[in-house]
Amino acid sequence: MFRGQAINRVRWLVAELTVIVLGILIAFQLEEWRDERRNREEEKVVLFSIVRDLEIEREEYALFRDRIDRNRDIWLKMIALLRSPEEHTEEQIISNFGRYNVRGWTTTNAAFLGLSQSGKLGIVSDPRLQTELVKYYEVTQPTFKTGSEFHLSLVSEYVRILTEDVEFVIDDNFADTNEYRYKLLVAPDQFPSYPSMMRLLVNLDRSYIGATEAMDHNLSILEELTKSISSHVDSL
Repeated sequence: MFRGQAINRVRWLVAELTVIVLGILIAFQLEEWRDERRNREEEKVVLFSIVRDLEIEREEYALFRDRIDRNRDIWLKMIALLRSPEEHTEEQIISNFGRYNVRGWTTTNAAFLGLSQSGKLGIVSDPRLQTELVKYYEVTQPTFKTGSEFHLSLVSEYVRILTEDVEFVIDDNFADTNEYRYKLLVAPDQFPSYPSMMRLLVNLDRSYIGATEAMDHNLSILEELTKSISSHVDSL
């Protein structure tokens, strides 16, 4: 009799322990599910922010391309002028000076930078997408930034050399119009005084070609990265 009671108590004890253990395991699994759900929601927010940055960067590429295209239009006219065997007047020379824009290309990486610096890059659950993001923001983007700065340094150097042969004439109403004129400081047949002007212009044009090719390549990477993010977000 006592033996039967003892067996029943053991059975009840085992049953109670089983229920307790199962309850703990279920609680842990539920908490893990909640954590995973929170992580995926945070991942979506982060990736949406990165997509917005990429959209802004796409616009910045377009603006930068427009600026350097306009610059090139001006120096191509100067190349044509210097290659022409005809003698040129001061007015003809000055009309090919133009106005150059040396505003640089602006990177847009706030969302990725915040993710990386906070040590939360692992919240992106797709390892391949992690790699793509790191490669774009830590390799592709800074490489183009360096290349674009080098190109603009050549433009600035050309403008500096060009302005050694001219002076700026500001009218009395400059504060209202922001307009100015050029005055040639050398005789037209002595322009340009810099002996390697044509070589500088050719190198500048080569730099432009390299910059635009790199820009087209980067835009294709940006488009693929945007598609990868969108596809991954849809799968979450």
